Amino acid sequence: AVEKKAVAKNPAEPASDPAPVAPQRERGGRGKKGSRGGKSGRSSFNFNDPEHIALTLYVSNLPHGVKESEIEAKFEEFGAVRAVQMPNPNYCFVHYVEKEGVETAMKNRPIKLNGEDLKVDKRRPNNRNKHADQGRGRGRGGRHYNRHGRGDSKRIDNGVKRGKRGRS
Repeated sequence: AVEKKAVAKNPAEPASDPAPVAPQRERGGRGKKGSRGGKSGRSSFNFNDPEHIALTLYVSNLPHGVKESEIEAKFEEFGAVRAVQMPNPNYCFVHYVEKEGVETAMKNRPIKLNGEDLKVDKRRPNNRNKHADQGRGRGRGGRHYNRHGRGDSKRIDNGVKRGKRGRS
């Protein structure tokens, strides 16, 4: 009553009627090598590379409800746009292919979009480790506190307490 499919005993020999197999993704949470996952078509372009920061504009004072496609269309007037990143509705980054696009957009300020003047500046590098060389907290060399909790500046006398005259 139930027919069984022929299965090849030798792995080099194909089965007579193989079942369809879905393609499997590579392990490690990433698709293709260098891919970031997420949206398809996204390249492994590093927007935080210092060379690429020079090709990027910071645009703020965006009109309410504006879309990335509208921003891209507006800034295409000044040069070829590689991408528009919009982390939140208040500002975005416009990445150009060539530096001329950045310079042309800067010369044409103020730029209007949907009746609003956009604030356009060159992107500055991200200074996350700005205070790394300064250390944290007071540490050594700060104020010294006596037993009453009042701070003195650095003591010149190496902490020796001086009593009233005549006492030793």
